[in-house]
Amino acid sequence: MNTTIVAPATAMVEQPIGIIRISGPKASRIAGKLIGKTEMTPRQVYVSGISTQHFVDQAVVIFFQAPYSFTGEDVVELQMHGNPHLINRVVFECIKLGAVMANPGEFSQRAYLNGKLSLVQVEAVADLIHAKSEKAALSASKSMSGAFCKVIRQLQSDMMALRVEVEATIDFDEDDIPTLGLDVLHKKLAILIQEISTNLSVAKSGVLLAKCPEVVLVGKPNVGKSTLMNELCGSSVSIITEHAGTTRDLITRDIICNGVALRLTDTAGLRAAYDPAEQEGIERAKKVLTDADLVLHLSTEDELLPIQANVPVWRVRTKIDLGDIQSQGADFSISVKTGAGISALKSALSGFVEGAQSQEVPFSARQRHIDALERVHEVLVALSDQVEHLDMLADALAQSHHYLGQIIGETTPDDVLGEIFSQFCIGK
Repeated sequence: MNTTIVAPATAMVEQPIGIIRISGPKASRIAGKLIGKTEMTPRQVYVSGISTQHFVDQAVVIFFQAPYSFTGEDVVELQMHGNPHLINRVVFECIKLGAVMANPGEFSQRAYLNGKLSLVQVEAVADLIHAKSEKAALSASKSMSGAFCKVIRQLQSDMMALRVEVEATIDFDEDDIPTLGLDVLHKKLAILIQEISTNLSVAKSGVLLAKCPEVVLVGKPNVGKSTLMNELCGSSVSIITEHAGTTRDLITRDIICNGVALRLTDTAGLRAAYDPAEQEGIERAKKVLTDADLVLHLSTEDELLPIQANVPVWRVRTKIDLGDIQSQGADFSISVKTGAGISALKSALSGFVEGAQSQEVPFSARQRHIDALERVHEVLVALSDQVEHLDMLADALAQSHHYLGQIIGETTPDDVLGEIFSQFCIGK
């Protein structure tokens, strides 16, 4: 935090404008030397020449004095022509003058460490940059403005209020606890659990809105998973043979289906296998179901495999060109060979994605937020019928408060922070 960091804030490609960001105690001094100014007035726009050993350019330079900047430190932004060679040269000059190259996400990390943004707001900045739709961008902007953080702090406040009541009730002798007091605690805990459940549902919608929905193909060997994969991808991405067990690993492709984007994954056929490679493929197939947003369960017969997934599962009857197959309860009946049913399946897939991304979500979210909220929900639900165990309830509320703190960065481990910021690009 005592160093001054520098990095391009725009992509290193040929473009009309390129931006360099400098943050830290030496920011104004370094920028002043570049443009020939001994002092820089905060928030004043300077239009000045920048001269390096090899290049000369005109730049727009703005100085933001701490704490009134994105990072909370002294920050200078230089806007110049976006030639990558020119940008690199000016960055190198900044380093010669005492700056160091920023790590990925380090500007955002300093904003978080200096209390300018909560952790969910920092993540929302990245979500806004990578939003795949207008509604995703809107939900990310709401999170960036503090909407999700406000929800978490309200849950923490309600949780703390309930914990205070529980702690006060503990002071009673066990035989003297009023029944009415336990009833009140039970009702308040139920209300809190419902609040968490509601926001968990909204957060899941926020995650789905922000990402490319993942559709996984599962089923026994030789039911047509790879054939359907190739049909939906429009190319031969999966190997197809008459031998069972051809697909051993996950095959994933981002595709456009009727104008909408989704991520499609072909998996190994589910069966009792003895080959180590096939066994590993089957385990990966089972594991990927936990990350799916929709599962297509392919089958050529009425008997279905037990599929454990917490998302919609569509049963797809395949190879209907082989005979008059009466499908019992299938959602779709298709033949890739004749094309029967393919159009209907594609329309349903695009409709699923559009439906998931059509609603306005009050905030964006990530999987780690879902995990924390689910832990809170599980901990409190486990005690919902045991409010008389006051010590256990008080501990559960304290633990849940800690989990919520991980979401906004109050109690987040350093390794988690490192993983979050490492996913940012340099200059952000």
